[in-house]
Amino acid sequence: MKHAALESSASFQEALFVDLQCAGAEIRASEFDGCKFQSCDFSSAVFTTCRFRDCDFQECNFNVAEFRRSRMQLSQFRGCKLAGVNWTLMDWRGFALDPPLSFVRCDLSYGVFSELDLTQLIMHECSACEADFVGTDLTGADFDQTDFAGARFHRTKLDQCQFQQAYNFSIDPTQNSLIDARFSSPEVLNLLAPFKIKVDDDRSPS
Repeated sequence: MKHAALESSASFQEALFVDLQCAGAEIRASEFDGCKFQSCDFSSAVFTTCRFRDCDFQECNFNVAEFRRSRMQLSQFRGCKLAGVNWTLMDWRGFALDPPLSFVRCDLSYGVFSELDLTQLIMHECSACEADFVGTDLTGADFDQTDFAGARFHRTKLDQCQFQQAYNFSIDPTQNSLIDARFSSPEVLNLLAPFKIKVDDDRSPS
């Protein structure tokens, strides 16, 4: 694997990108297969009609970046900043048979995931504060230890999702599908908030 410089209309295979300073840059029609990105700054960058397959992003800054009509498959983000990314701008056609994206210890705050098919999505130890999941199909997703403060769920399919150790979520069971979803206590009590139910702690000494 060789260090590489980023450019448009190029094809990269198993290239290594380290410490690139590409804030605000625009990359068009490039393909990345099996590439690794480490400590790169892509904040406010625009990727147009690019393709990423089996790529690994570590400690990169993608805040407010745009992926216009770009495709991303079999790729994972670890320790990355992805605040304010509108994921609906990507080209998601034909992703039903592909494994999902994977996010570990990433900041996904203010992200837009609305109306997307993101079944089996992995989001571990992330911040998804104020993210938009309206109308999203998240069947089978794993949200272990993820913060959903202010995140919006409406008409969202959350069947078989793993919410163990997830926290600060506000999900109305009457407006979302939660068949076989798994939650941890006491956070599961957040599901009762829309009903204005008061729960007493019967474990207190009598």
